[in-house]
Amino acid sequence: MNKLLKTLPEGDLSIGHCTNSTKWFITINQKQHYLKKSEIGLAKKLALKKYVKLKIKALEASLAEIKLHEIKTSKAQVALNNLLNDNAYVELLSDYFGKLDSEATVWANADYPKNTNYPESLVHPTVGGLMVRSKSESMIAIALSEHEIPFRYENLITIDDAKNQIYLGENLIATFETSDCPLDYQSINNKIKQFLK
Repeated sequence: MNKLLKTLPEGDLSIGHCTNSTKWFITINQKQHYLKKSEIGLAKKLALKKYVKLKIKALEASLAEIKLHEIKTSKAQVALNNLLNDNAYVELLSDYFGKLDSEATVWANADYPKNTNYPESLVHPTVGGLMVRSKSESMIAIALSEHEIPFRYENLITIDDAKNQIYLGENLIATFETSDCPLDYQSINNKIKQFLK
């Protein structure tokens, strides 16, 4: 990640959120400038730079916590979670997260039976240009991609009273959230480490 960071352009990206749109800004030497939509390539690189810097800090904090035998969410991890909860950043980072190259990726990208109900609900962008139904699903897709775990979105399955050997907590992982207790990126990562690593 440090090597990647050295290849990225000067400046820091910030995103302004309006009612139905977002605006990109670059800050160099404490001077902020507006980025035009035609400069999306630069915006993507600066979004990647911000992500990589936060990821490095989060990893360093995790190492420090392991050394101290503490289990708690660090400020760096919270900042990284906040970035990954922002659809505007996720959209700019989707190319980076979508780069998985293996047989499992071929499996993930092969044709499969999908849920075709309510396509108008697919409004949240995530990795590789995939559109999903919720911010939580977007975070799950990002976390799986970060851990290089290929996935299929809304693959139709038949439970049939669990006769198909599908059991909750064994080979079926469920997540739940409420408005008071939304799903967050750290919880998703914990589930991945618990069940898939």
